[in-house]
Amino acid sequence: MNESEILKNIWGDVIMPEGTLCNKQPIQTEESLKTLLGDTGGVQYYKQMKELDVDQDLLWSTI
Repeated sequence: MNESEILKNIWGDVIMPEGTLCNKQPIQTEESLKTLLGDTGGVQYYKQMKELDVDQDLLWSTI
């Protein structure tokens, strides 16, 4: 597996699912911007990050 395949697996939907705040999507609306900026200290972001279902076995086999 080459580096680009590894990164695709890690950052793609295979290993790293996305949430409302914790995602790779650009902010496109004022509402999304306010939601993100309203998350003081990233509390909701990191809480969501911990709750997302990551395929641990696939992650470790990839790296």
